[in-house]
Amino acid sequence: MTALTVPPSPVPHLRTIEITPAHEALLQRFFEANPEYYLISNGEPAGPNEAHKEIHDDPPAEWGFTKKWLIAWLDEAGEMVAMANVVSDLLAPRVWHIGYFLVATPQYGTGLARTLYASLER
Repeated sequence: MTALTVPPSPVPHLRTIEITPAHEALLQRFFEANPEYYLISNGEPAGPNEAHKEIHDDPPAEWGFTKKWLIAWLDEAGEMVAMANVVSDLLAPRVWHIGYFLVATPQYGTGLARTLYASLER
């Protein structure tokens, strides 16, 4: 079996990383700078522990899965412009679930979301 890694960025000026606990402040800053998802889904901005929960909360163990991946795309300054929560082998082998995909508000309408999402599907 080949070791899995985060997908390379399909956009030359962005780099892809796997979000780890060391990136918690970066992820929290991204959530706070781009509150639309939380405003629509929860009626309020992201709470102060959203990044911690996103990093540390896994799907229920009884669902069965291999790994929860948190993937981020960073710009040249190292700031996050998009992120995704992807779960591998969710409920069955080779079933991958994109559970959360968020692109920075200034990127709306640029085609970036479509490009990044398509790269995840590949």
